[in-house]
Order: sequence, then C-alpha cells, then structure tokens
Amino acid sequence: MKDIPDLGPLQNATKFSRPPGLVYERDSSWIIVWTSLFALVLATSTYAISKWRFRHVRKQASTLSAEPHPPGVVPYWFPLLGHVVPMVWNAEPFVNGVIEKYGLENPFTLMASYLPLTFVCNPDHIQDIFRSHKSLPDNTSMAFFLGSVLGAKNSAVAYYRADNSGTGFKAFEHSTVEEKDRVYFHTVNTFRKFLAGKHLRDISQRFLDNLERNLAKLGAEDDWVAFPDLYDFLQEECGKAAVEATMGSKILELNPNLLRDVRARSRLHRSITKWHSYAREHSDFTRIRSKDPEWEPYFGSKLVRARQEYLSYMEPLDAHAGACEDMGLLYTINENSVTSAFWLIFHILNDQDLLDRVDNEIKESLTSPKDSGSDIDLDILLNKPLLQSCFAETLRLHVSSAALRINRFEDYHLSNFVIKKNQSVLIPTRPSAMNEERWSAWGNGLKKPLQEFDGERFLTEAPPKDGQKAGSKPNLTFSLDGTAGLWVPFGGGHHICPGRHFAKMEMLGTLAVLLGSYDLELGVRTVKEDLWYYPNGTLPPKTAVPFRLRSKRR
Repeated sequence: MKDIPDLGPLQNATKFSRPPGLVYERDSSWIIVWTSLFALVLATSTYAISKWRFRHVRKQASTLSAEPHPPGVVPYWFPLLGHVVPMVWNAEPFVNGVIEKYGLENPFTLMASYLPLTFVCNPDHIQDIFRSHKSLPDNTSMAFFLGSVLGAKNSAVAYYRADNSGTGFKAFEHSTVEEKDRVYFHTVNTFRKFLAGKHLRDISQRFLDNLERNLAKLGAEDDWVAFPDLYDFLQEECGKAAVEATMGSKILELNPNLLRDVRARSRLHRSITKWHSYAREHSDFTRIRSKDPEWEPYFGSKLVRARQEYLSYMEPLDAHAGACEDMGLLYTINENSVTSAFWLIFHILNDQDLLDRVDNEIKESLTSPKDSGSDIDLDILLNKPLLQSCFAETLRLHVSSAALRINRFEDYHLSNFVIKKNQSVLIPTRPSAMNEERWSAWGNGLKKPLQEFDGERFLTEAPPKDGQKAGSKPNLTFSLDGTAGLWVPFGGGHHICPGRHFAKMEMLGTLAVLLGSYDLELGVRTVKEDLWYYPNGTLPPKTAVPFRLRSKRR
C-alpha cells in the first residue's frame, strides 16, 4: 500500500474545523446577495429610464409645435410588472396618488403588466371623447364583464368582442359585422327603448307597488322593528321589488334565495337557467308587439322579453350565454342603484334640516290615497329640485367607476396627444368628481368641500315668479348646467348609461316610500366606503349600519 503523507495539523483543520454544510451556506448567501443586487439595479434603472421618458413626453406635450405623442407611461420599477401590483391591491388610492403627483390636465398611461391603460381625467378631454363615439366605441367593457365576472364561455365573449359596429342604428363605416350579429347594438338599444316612456312608467309604478307591499309585511305597523344593516335590508327589499317589476314574479317563486346568490355565480347561473326553461314553456317571447301587455309573470317586462327575442336568433349565444346575460341584468338592478339608494338615505337621515325639507317635497308628490298601489306621483317626485340635487350629489360623491373605450379603427388625436389604434382608454369618475379647481370655477362654486355631502350643491336660484312678493323665499331649481366632464356617473355621449332613468326612479322612489311611510333611526352616524370595489360603480359601505323603523300610519 502506498504511504499517505502526514499533513499534520493542517489536514485535521481542513477536515474537521467547520461543519461540512457551512461551505454551502456561504455559497447560497452569495446567490441571495447577487440576486438582490441585480433586482435593485434592474428596478433602479427601469425607474430612471421610465421617469426620463415620462418627463420627455410631458415636455413635448407642452410645446404646441411638437408632433403629437402617445401619453407618457408613469414611472415604474419592474418591466414585467409595471403598475399591476398597486392597481390590483389598492387601485383608487394609487390612481389618486398619481394624479396628485403629476396632475390631471394631461392623459397618462399605467401598465397592467404588458397591457397599457391610458387614463383621461381632464374634463375637457373627457368631453372630447364622449363626443367621439365613432372613434372610441365601447363594447370591450361589456365583453370583459360577461366573461370575467359572469363566467360566459369564450365563444360568447369572442362574439361580443368581434362586434365593431357601434350602437347606432347605422353600423360604423369600418364595421365588419353582419346586421344580424350586431349584439352590442341590440343590447343597448333594447335598454334605450324599454327603459323610457310608457315602458319605464309601467316598470316604475310596479316597483313602487311591490316595495310598499313587501315592507307592509315586516310587522312595523305598531312598534319599532330593528335590523342589523340598512345596506343588506335595501339589497333584499329593493332587489325583490325591482326583480319582480322587470323580470316577473315566477323567477322569485322558483328561486326564493335568488338575491342571496347574486355573488355565488354557479348557483345564480343555475337559478336563471331554471327560470328561463320554465318561462319559455309558458310565455311566447318571439315577437314583441305594441298591443302585448307591458308585464306578465313569466318573463316580466317587455324589456326582458325583447332581450330573449334577439338573443334567440344569435347562434353563438346559447342558453349558457343567455343565462349570463340575465345574470348581468340582475346584477345591474341590484347593485349600483340600491347601493346609491343606501347612501342617499344615509346622508339625508344624518341631517335633520335636510330631512325635514326632503319630507316636504315627498309629501308634495303624494296623490289622493289609493285602495291599492302606491300613492306617489312619480312625475312630481322625480322633478323636485332638492330631491334631484340630493340624487346628483350622492352619485358625485360615491360612484367610483371607469368608462372604458377602445380605439378600434384609427389613431385618435386628443389635444397634443395621440391615442394609438387598439389602445385602451379609461375615464375614472372620481377625479372629476373631486376636481376642486373646476368645481370652484363652476357657477355654483363650492358651498361645502367636495369630500362632504351637500344636498344643495346642484340647486340654483331661479328668477322670481310673476306676482311673487318681495322678501319671500327664493325659488330654487335643480341644474347640472356647466358640469359636463365633471359629473359623469353615467358616462356620457352616445354611450351614456341607458338605465340612468330607471336608476333615478329606483333611488328616489325607495327614498319616498321609506321616508313617506316610516320613521327611521340609524344606529351609527359615520361609515366609510369600501374601496376594494373600485372601479365597479357605487362603492358600498365598509361596515354595517344598524337601524330601526316603524310605520307613520300606526
């Protein structure tokens, strides 16, 4: 055997002086150090470059002679993430922080990973876009909602996305869609037709009658009845009244827990499918004639029957897609309008002077008592100045949505900027609603800070009437004049929300039924909005608002 040389203490030290795993621990620490250093350099350099580009674009935009450029991308730290983390985690505060830092006069772009989203917050630019419906049509938001929120199949979503014909009676010049496949036009036009005029009047009166009938069953005729949350109470009671008025009575008979399943998508889909199957066996929706009744128990209003009619001959929209469509209708009926009604009632009950004046306007809208049905005259109610001002102020303060437009056909010029073809444009409502400079310059000025509810914000003093005595109270009138681009809870232009008249009726009708017939007392006086729901419409309350009510007619 070959002799092994004796290395003495050095050999022993090398083999036994440290634990064997320590060398690997040292190597892994260097990996962590180098990875962290690389991430730091990448983030710093990405931010520096994106900041320089952003400033360069803004500087060029301030030069009138410069060529139009795409809006600058707000500085960000990581190239693959962009702004996606703060947009998902804390969207509205993040967007507000960007506006506070860089201003809202110029459009800016945020990167949702690889998807650029251009935000337009300047009221003048907003008006320009609302007037440019042919250049910036809006069907992408409906397709997104149908697929991502309601769970429609990819084929149905693709059918919506392919419709580039617009919502006018005449399709866009560049449209590639056949007349029979203009799904977006049929959807919007059906709302426009059957949520207006005599059709809206019938639905509205049924809503009031249903709500009064349902509230009478609560047992509040003789004494106070307490409830844990005003918001949940309105979701349930107003929801049932609105669903029956629009979609018929059978849907609730077949699905007693329907409104509780609004956020349980699979159960709700089964409930809608069950209703569709039953209603089609008992009702003919294939032809909507003027002499047909406005309402029947199976499919309800002409609005819903007309929707069933056009969906039935669009082949890609099968029974599953039809159920998703009416899930969207149910969501629309039961979410934004009822949530807005909550805030309207909450603010009025917190101001005794305002409550007294609102009570007077409600009393002035009452007709002679009827044997059955509501005795509220909607024509009078919906035109009362203070009530309309409270309605408009509620939406200004609590609606936090974002109108989406896609530049489908060609580059679109906006001041010194250019919106490239297929670029997504978002118009958030809250920056306009809180634009102190513009609201201060508005005719009414700022009576109260924009962060506070002011029921009189939209009231103006009208000229004295003929024969009016000197020194009498001024005549107040409701007006939105001069608020274009500032007050945009329903969007604007050709794509303005077709259900806005129904929403106004639902809010003011609910207020009139409750305050006209009941005493209400709130258990809390302050409540915050739940910003997690941005930008999906009216923000709900973050915590419960316990309350009690009793009949005024006891």
